[in-house]
Amino acid sequence: MTVESWAGMEPGVAIDWFAEFGLPLGIVMVPFGGLAMVSTLPSLGKTGVNWYWLAAFVLAASTMLLLPIYFWDANTLFFDGTILPEDVTAEIQRWKFWNWIRTILSVLASSTILLALLREARSSV
Repeated sequence: MTVESWAGMEPGVAIDWFAEFGLPLGIVMVPFGGLAMVSTLPSLGKTGVNWYWLAAFVLAASTMLLLPIYFWDANTLFFDGTILPEDVTAEIQRWKFWNWIRTILSVLASSTILLALLREARSSV
């Protein structure tokens, strides 16, 4: 797992690793989260409430909200190299916690989208 290997690095190496690989990872992850959230919108506009699509939207939006709530500031510390080496270990532990929250929300959102699609497929047969 990327976060575990990052957490095992010396502070200076972790800062350098994040400066090099953090942005490319974000460039991949953020659009997928946005796409998941946006993909739920057309189904929300249909007549009647589809609780699967509503739940999927809320879960995907919650995942995306973690970016400004936590990840923006934390990632900037590493991108800019403004984090002190003695603070790296504690910040990586916080980052791991919030990453697990984001992972769980993402899995739940993806599962709920799948359930919504299966429900629609069954109702169209």
